[in-house]
Amino acid sequence: MALELHREETPRSVRLRLSGAVDLNSTPALLKSLKAALRTGKREVIVDLERVSHMDSSGVAALIEGVRGARKNGVEFLLARVPGPVFGVLDLAKLRGFFQYREE
Repeated sequence: MALELHREETPRSVRLRLSGAVDLNSTPALLKSLKAALRTGKREVIVDLERVSHMDSSGVAALIEGVRGARKNGVEFLLARVPGPVFGVLDLAKLRGFFQYREE
């Protein structure tokens, strides 16, 4: 299943809702969306992963780049509604603690 990205904005935040597979083919689009979200000047970027069916190491790398870009710009970067399989990938990479999460 191809990755679908939906962007929602509030006065405080940008939320990227992802659906489908986050893999080598879809990571460039995710990176582009993350960079655009970080340039909005909002206080936080929330990446909603509830409907992600699969994530490989390139997807994890994109999320790491998002965190780095957010830190550089003084923006809070949060993962929301992370499904079990994605947590599994983060655990394998020993990165679960690297990210901040939003409970929803």
